[in-house]
Amino acid sequence: MPVSKTAKNSLLALWESGVPLDSASIEFHPFLDSFAIRALRTHPANDPDVLADDPRYKELCKGWLPGTWEARQKKLATTTKSGRVHLLGEIYAGNLAAIGFRTRADGSDELVRVPRQYFFFDEAGEREQRPDIHWGKGELTAGVTSYFDIRIVRAPVEVEQPTAPASAAKAARAERRSEVTRPKSKANNHPEPSRRKNVRGRRKTRHDVVRAFRKLWRTKPTFRTLRVKEMVPEVRAEILGENARHEERSGYRSSSMAKTIGHELSAIRKRKFRNKPKKPRPN
Repeated sequence: MPVSKTAKNSLLALWESGVPLDSASIEFHPFLDSFAIRALRTHPANDPDVLADDPRYKELCKGWLPGTWEARQKKLATTTKSGRVHLLGEIYAGNLAAIGFRTRADGSDELVRVPRQYFFFDEAGEREQRPDIHWGKGELTAGVTSYFDIRIVRAPVEVEQPTAPASAAKAARAERRSEVTRPKSKANNHPEPSRRKNVRGRRKTRHDVVRAFRKLWRTKPTFRTLRVKEMVPEVRAEILGENARHEERSGYRSSSMAKTIGHELSAIRKRKFRNKPKKPRPN
């Protein structure tokens, strides 16, 4: 079944509202912004003229923005890689969608949603098995198929696509099974106990984050003045070492660590509130 005209118009509207591929690694990152990247690309000697008037500059100078050009270049490379890895993960998970053009056999261009499996990133995998992504040009090549002028959008909307025979057969089998399902005997009609999913490593990594947060809170007074998103790299460096400060590793991604740190901050504030002495009642 061909894609309807309405679906094509909807896809075009999404593409027009999207963010170019390279800019999206900053736009959709929870803890990065364009000013922080601009600061890393600015020579320290030019800070007074280029950056100092922005209030964000003072925040970045509190332990995040290096003071030398060489250190800024090194941090820019690490931060850029971290942002791109995070973006690939969000697209592969379906939280974001990539929309771009591909060239048909007849030479015309077609606007399509780029399959999300092309954005799977496995640093330990074979290099030749990964699609080639040209970030600056917004291009992705997978085998003999190339996509260009790719833009990223949030909350993707499913558009009409040809239904694969295998998917249709699978849906039909599921429908037949639902029709012949017999009701359970009343004698055995007891609610089954809920089973928790076995999420490996989550408890351990969360415990590490909490322990490192509490240690920094006790030992570094300046740590208490930071915002949550500024605390994340400090906690990650405490756990994994300074070289991993801005790396998005499994179990130590910024989004999950921020939630854990935010929960601990809330608990600390509640404890402080509860421990405040009560005012004496007037006689």
